[in-house]
Amino acid sequence: MMNMFFPRLLPHSLFFVACFVTFAFGATRLPNDEVQTLKDIAKTLGKTDWNFSGDADPCSRQLPWTDPNAPEGSENGINCNCSSTVCHITGIILKTQDLKGTLPPELGNLTYLQDIDLTRNYLSGTIPREWSSLPLVTISLVGNYLTGSIPKELGDITTLKSLDISFNNFSGPLPQELGSLANIERMILRNCNLIGKLPPYLGEMTKLKTLDLSFNKLTGVIPSSFASLPKVEYIFLTGNLLTGPVPNWPKYNVDLSYNNLTVEDASCPARSNTNLFASSSEGNNLYYSLHINCGGTQFTVPGKKDTLYEADTFLAGPSSFYQSTTNWALSSTGYFIDDDRAMDAFIWPNQTTLSMANPQLYMNARLSPISLTYFGFCLGNGNYTVKLHFAEIMFRNGKTYKSLGRRIFDIYIQGILVKKDFNTMDEARVFGDVVIMNFTAPVTNNTLEIRLYWAGKGTTGIPVRGVYGPLISAISVDPNFDPPPKPGGSGVPTGGVVGIVVGGVFIILLIFGILWKRGLPGQQKTLEDDLKGVDLQTGKFTLKQLKDATSNFNKANKIGEGGFGSVYKARLLKEQGNLMDLVDPRLGSDFNKEEMIVAINVALLCCNVTSTARPTMSSVVSMLEGKVVVHELVSDPNAKSIEIDAMRKHFQSSFGRGTGEKQIEMESTEGPWTASSASAHDLYPVNPDSDYWKNRSDIT
Repeated sequence: MMNMFFPRLLPHSLFFVACFVTFAFGATRLPNDEVQTLKDIAKTLGKTDWNFSGDADPCSRQLPWTDPNAPEGSENGINCNCSSTVCHITGIILKTQDLKGTLPPELGNLTYLQDIDLTRNYLSGTIPREWSSLPLVTISLVGNYLTGSIPKELGDITTLKSLDISFNNFSGPLPQELGSLANIERMILRNCNLIGKLPPYLGEMTKLKTLDLSFNKLTGVIPSSFASLPKVEYIFLTGNLLTGPVPNWPKYNVDLSYNNLTVEDASCPARSNTNLFASSSEGNNLYYSLHINCGGTQFTVPGKKDTLYEADTFLAGPSSFYQSTTNWALSSTGYFIDDDRAMDAFIWPNQTTLSMANPQLYMNARLSPISLTYFGFCLGNGNYTVKLHFAEIMFRNGKTYKSLGRRIFDIYIQGILVKKDFNTMDEARVFGDVVIMNFTAPVTNNTLEIRLYWAGKGTTGIPVRGVYGPLISAISVDPNFDPPPKPGGSGVPTGGVVGIVVGGVFIILLIFGILWKRGLPGQQKTLEDDLKGVDLQTGKFTLKQLKDATSNFNKANKIGEGGFGSVYKARLLKEQGNLMDLVDPRLGSDFNKEEMIVAINVALLCCNVTSTARPTMSSVVSMLEGKVVVHELVSDPNAKSIEIDAMRKHFQSSFGRGTGEKQIEMESTEGPWTASSASAHDLYPVNPDSDYWKNRSDIT
């Protein structure tokens, strides 16, 4: 029975085996030559997770060939075009795989290949010339370590629509052969170390929509052919060495910042699609503060003195420049080309509850993909305190990948790097905290420049692709000095008024103290008038010296009464043995003491109250020359009454005579005194600085 059953099943079994074999071979519809090419490509790239021994078909859209759950920006897969009988590879996308090999020339063997995307790896070497034979539509090699020149053979890929090889280390100029790319729509060669001049053929690409050659070393003028591009939307030539006039491109979004172009018309419209990085503000009115609510509406911060933050709601686009109606402007450089954000905007609204003080300043923030610059115009020169307000409102808190984002950029003020690799998340103590950075900035030409610059650091795809670049919430600029008053004011600030009042009171008190110490000018003048015409030996005495010499104006020393008051006899230094006190202290020790004693004794003899006791002039000369011994004048205590009578007669006979101009000055200062005669009959000048003493020293 079994033998009879087996023959019956044999045809069905053979049919089943045939179907199984057919299905097994039909499951792998990729040609063997393309499978072998994939093996070579994997080896050249350093791709180790492709499994060629398993059952999965490279075109199956399954692991390990394709990861259907890969996050945006890290796509990993192979695209195929399959018919009912065969498949061919049309695309290889390996983003952010950390591949460390080289660009495989073997890709040239995949004759159906249209898309090559090896973005953000660590691939080295040059772009293979073998690719020029492929019908490529897209080439993306962003963010690798590629070197060498851009091969001219790329110009043979006439089907190419998008070429993005930014952020590599190429060398040399743009090859002329790229002018043959008749279907190119998107050419991104940013930061590729390119040199040379802008080729005119770029202005002949009739289908070109986006051209980005920023941050290279391109020189020369901008070709006039650029003005006739019919479909172009964005042109980025930022950060090159271009010269010549600025072209008139009113219909383009153009970024020409960081070049050496010549602006023929100094005036600048309030809004422009051409970013020239800086502009000048006309008018003579100066400002002494600046407050901007970046990305937000006008808001007043209450306080001792309310602070008004101006609105900054200009919907900037790529390479935009905006000038406010007051004294500030902003420049936004770059464009979020690879952007998966829900809103393609340069102002980002907060979507969570804010708990900080003055949350209106942080409800919105202005952001930029590369460079965001604020200018303050017509500022009074001086030092200012610049406060930059930051609050990260695009990342989220919590233990998810959305909290792993890092926004890193540099801060420049007046062209000087003041903060490198600034990271709001690191500066904030907890998530959502406000970070206020304070800087001191000098303004010398009435212009302040605040620039935030993204240098390619931090994350670019968290929480979604396109979240990077500088972001700021508010700007506050206040002077470190007292500004002058506004026109129509009092003319003097409050601080100045207080200073003037205090200074005036101090000066009045100082003058009053001096007058009190020296005596009133009216009294001194009266005393001088009373002494005119009195033929006296006058001098300067301190009050202390007079009190000591008269025994505190003892009545026993009183001589009599004169027209100017009581006259006292004073005990001179001779009686006290202090003749050296008569020497002018300005001489110091630069004199002969013995000669000085001789001179003083001769002077005392000449001043004797009794005229008959005075020596003759010839005797004076002989005594000064040392030929005659000077006899000291000996004071006789018993002769006081005789001296008093003689002095009384002298004063009585002197009043009413006007034989010369005499002067007595009474000083309240302490210290030695000097006696000088102002008589018209003096034979020798007493000024030690006079020419007499100089001539005398020359003779001796």
